[in-house]
Parts: sequence; C-alpha cells; structure tokens
Amino acid sequence: MSVTPIYEGKVVLKLGLYPNLPVPEWESFAERRQKWEKPLEGTVQYKTKTFGEKLPGSLEKADKVNLS
Repeated sequence: MSVTPIYEGKVVLKLGLYPNLPVPEWESFAERRQKWEKPLEGTVQYKTKTFGEKLPGSLEKADKVNLS
C-alpha cells in the first residue's frame, strides 16, 4: 500500500499484494496502439472508448484464460 501526494486522500494498492493477478478482458484505444505494441491476447479490442465500436476481427467476448 502506498500513499502519494499526487493522489491526495487516496491509497494506491499495488497488484503485488494479491496472490492472483486479474486478467484483462478488453483493451480500449486499440486503434491507436503503437506499432511496437502487441494486442492483448484473448481480449475484446475496442477502437477507442470501452464498450464502443470494436476493431474488425475483435472477439465478441473475452476468452477465459487458465493461469494455473
């Protein structure tokens, strides 16, 4: 847990505190992804805003990923 003056009155919980990290289900602003960035596999790809228009060929629903 961290306290920072940038987010006054808020606490930052770091993902390392949790035994299992959440798996992304979607990617926003995928249309503006840099050439060197790879798409997040198994996620729904939205052109810009979340739950907006999807990229052509995007998944309809996120794949369930088995991390075990």
